[in-house]
Amino acid sequence: MPVQYKTAWASLSAAILVTVYYSWNLLALKGNITLHSSEMMSLARNVFGFTIIVQMLIIFIHFVSKDEPDLKERARFISLRSGRIALLFLIVAVASCAAYLIYVADTRSLLLSPLISAHLLVSVLLAAWIIRYTAELWMYHRARHLSVETPASPNDSNPFLT
Repeated sequence: MPVQYKTAWASLSAAILVTVYYSWNLLALKGNITLHSSEMMSLARNVFGFTIIVQMLIIFIHFVSKDEPDLKERARFISLRSGRIALLFLIVAVASCAAYLIYVADTRSLLLSPLISAHLLVSVLLAAWIIRYTAELWMYHRARHLSVETPASPNDSNPFLT
C-alpha cells in the first residue's frame, strides 16, 4: 500500500479528533455566547494550530516517502481528485453562508454575529477536511476493488494489490 493511503487514514483520524474536540468544547460553552468570546477565540486558535501542525507532519511524511514513481503518480491523481471534491464543498458552503448574510438576513433579525460566523466557517473547514480524506480513501478502495474484479496479467504491475 502506498504511503499516501496510510497518511490519508492518519489525516482522516486527525480531522475527526479535531472535530470532536472542537464540537465538545464549543457545546460546553453554555449561555450567552458573547460572554464566552475569549474562550471561543482560544478554541478556534487551538484548532487551527493543531490542524497546521498535523498537516505539516503529513506533508513531511509525503515528502520523504520512498514509494515507487508509479505509486506516487496514482496517489497524486487520487489526492487531486479528492481535493477537487473538498474544494467544491467549500465553495458551495461559503457561498451559501455569504448568500444568507447578504440576501436572507436583515440587520434586525441577524442571528449570526461575526464570532458565530467565524465558528461556522471553522466548522465548514473541518467538514471539508473530513470530506477530502474520506473521498480519497473511498477512491483508493474503489481502485483496489476494480483491480480485484479485473485481474491483471502477470506482466502488469498493480500497485493497489501489493
